[in-house]
Amino acid sequence: MRSIAFLLALFLLFAIGLGILTGLPAESSGHLLAGWLHFLGRTCSQATVNWSGVATLALCGALLLASGHRFAVWLASAIQTQSSSTNVKAEAGDQLHGRVAGRWPLRRTALLLAIVVLMFVAGISFIGLVHQTAWLATTPEPLTVRRLRLAAVQETPAFNFRVIGDGLGNFASAYGQTAPNGAWPARREAVHSWQTRMLSFMSVQPRQYINMRIDWDDPQNVPAFQRLVVFYLSPDFDVLREHRGFGVSHYAGNERFFAEPVSLERVKNAGNALIVCGEVSHDFMGWGDPANVRDPTLGLNRAAAGFGSANEQGVNFLMADGSTRYLSNDIDPRVLATLASPQRIDVPSRSASTGAE
Repeated sequence: MRSIAFLLALFLLFAIGLGILTGLPAESSGHLLAGWLHFLGRTCSQATVNWSGVATLALCGALLLASGHRFAVWLASAIQTQSSSTNVKAEAGDQLHGRVAGRWPLRRTALLLAIVVLMFVAGISFIGLVHQTAWLATTPEPLTVRRLRLAAVQETPAFNFRVIGDGLGNFASAYGQTAPNGAWPARREAVHSWQTRMLSFMSVQPRQYINMRIDWDDPQNVPAFQRLVVFYLSPDFDVLREHRGFGVSHYAGNERFFAEPVSLERVKNAGNALIVCGEVSHDFMGWGDPANVRDPTLGLNRAAAGFGSANEQGVNFLMADGSTRYLSNDIDPRVLATLASPQRIDVPSRSASTGAE
């Protein structure tokens, strides 16, 4: 009872300390106490049983138990025989072996085998615990805001698009057009992504300095791009990092829009008839990756490399005028191609405007 009370008191002290650190004592205690239940409920449906592996494990365990028990009986008998008088006859030795075998039950061998297996599992678990603790201690992500309160700060795609749209407008007003030389990169050889260049115009200041003169995935820039930008995340998905550890974006740019410099006049003239970016549901890429652009003409919710959403019925898009439009999967491909192509937007010429006046 004293051990149980000590463990409970230790848990409460740890939960209180974590609650003070995060400002969420109830949520912290819940994660510590029942977080594994949530994990099992989320992953059990995705688990599959390798029956051949189970059969192999059972066979190896049975062979190990049988051979170990035989060895234990022989060893106990040998020790007992050696301690007996050297004048004992051979037949008496055989009787002694039988008595020793009867005094070494199979249950004892099974318990020893279970202890060995438990020690092995405990060693592997301890190694995993040390690895995860070291990862948590060295990760650039804050443990309190991003990990425990990420769902609370994530907004709807419409809200995120409004913030991104404001940044797009601010950028266009500052530069007059989407400047060449990698300012709107759409190819992997470009240095930085359009989402990186939007940050300062969205009033988002990364905690680590981003050197815009070197590649986005250069070791000097890695800590900055491992962080998450909440305006690039959708509450519909829990994938926050890609395979290299970079923070992902749940939105991708319109490949046709970012493929070449687009004048501010054309963007303004396009209104809500030109797609800038939209939701994606598969193959999330880092928000700093210049290749994070897709072609809307691949269809909506039809290709992993295209645009898609969690409900798989349609996709939210940010348009050139800063508005958000929801396009159904059944949209006419010709209409979708028109909305995706800046070249299809007619810009009134100066002479036509003068004549109209």
